[in-house]
Amino acid sequence: MAKQSQFKAGRKDVDLLEEEMNPEEKAVFAVLDGSDDEANDEVDDDFLAMLNDGQPGLELVGAKEKAAEQAR
Repeated sequence: MAKQSQFKAGRKDVDLLEEEMNPEEKAVFAVLDGSDDEANDEVDDDFLAMLNDGQPGLELVGAKEKAAEQAR
């Protein structure tokens, strides 16, 4: 069962055992405790995509032009 702090103002703090976490919570936990480097890369990519409205964080110079040429 989840443990709750006695803090009454702001956000409720809920601690879960790893066995009680859903897959998404486990992935975030693995990133935050540093135990899964691959998950860290995935979260970085997701975060950058979110910040850039779904666009990649970096684009190769001329990539759009090259893609347009290949589409012809």
